[in-house]
Amino acid sequence: MHLPFKDEYFDLVYAGSVFAHIDELTNAWFLELRRILNPGGKLWFTINDRRATKVFEGERTAAEFEYYCIRVGGKQNWVNFVDGYFRQHPAYRRFVNKEVDMVVIGRPGEAHVLWDADVLCKRLEPFWQTLSVTAKAYGHQTAVLLQSR
Repeated sequence: MHLPFKDEYFDLVYAGSVFAHIDELTNAWFLELRRILNPGGKLWFTINDRRATKVFEGERTAAEFEYYCIRVGGKQNWVNFVDGYFRQHPAYRRFVNKEVDMVVIGRPGEAHVLWDADVLCKRLEPFWQTLSVTAKAYGHQTAVLLQSR
């Protein structure tokens, strides 16, 4: 893959809910985003991680739950997806039980990827410095801010 931008073109790249769905070629995407960032440029992206699964498991306020339901088109959509599909999936249970650091649910079709944010950041260390990891920064998703090395 190759994005149509020159090397070192951007100071900041924003990827809300992108890496929550990329299940293949993740390393290649991180390298490509690093290519188009200026030295010291920043990458802000969101993921579903262990913090997000706490939301799925019910650790949320009533106001947060209302907000999440609005974002997905209504309470029934949330219940159908989170309770009826996500939480019932064996791969999700393995992730919640910390048996694995990353899982993909919904392949083939629309992939939903769950990451352990700490493991992902550690894996990216040769090329990126982690500046922050913020729970619930993009709905229920965790935001990660990296700076290219």
